[in-house]
Amino acid sequence: LTMHDFRMVLGNTHTNLLFDVLVPYSVNLSNTEIKEQIDAQLPQSPMKLYTVIHFDRGFTSEEGQA
Repeated sequence: LTMHDFRMVLGNTHTNLLFDVLVPYSVNLSNTEIKEQIDAQLPQSPMKLYTVIHFDRGFTSEEGQA
């Protein structure tokens, strides 16, 4: 998986982390499963962090190979 277009939006009660994730065709996890795994890695103290993720999915096994 690769990530791009990362940005942070600071707020009074929490911070949003917005980014795109490129998911290769060969990855069988759902977007929800991937988001849950990413969220589990984020520290929640002292500030609350929320992810807003746009998923880009490869449509063939050929994508991402150069």
